[in-house]
Amino acid sequence: MVVMQIIAQYGGDWEGSIRRSLLYSALLGPSDWATIAAIRALAWISVAQRATALDIHRHFEKLEGWRPDSGHCCWLGPLYQSWVDLPILFDDERETLNRKFKELRNA
Repeated sequence: MVVMQIIAQYGGDWEGSIRRSLLYSALLGPSDWATIAAIRALAWISVAQRATALDIHRHFEKLEGWRPDSGHCCWLGPLYQSWVDLPILFDDERETLNRKFKELRNA
């Protein structure tokens, strides 16, 4: 997690940056702790640099589309928890994400 936070704070520009590439590689790479750390770091970036929020939102949508059909998915709960922090979401989108998180916890 610490490494992802350090990467998240590196540099100012987003589009075409090394940090963007590294964080998305971790986000969309093997499903493990790095995915969760990338989710948390990207959510933080979206708040600190609002101009990144739509790009991050689209990548979160892509990741959610890759969730497994069955079995445990270690990053799905953290995804929903962090996704609600994106500053560009409408209230109904936040409600949907919160509902998905509650359903996941109760499963």
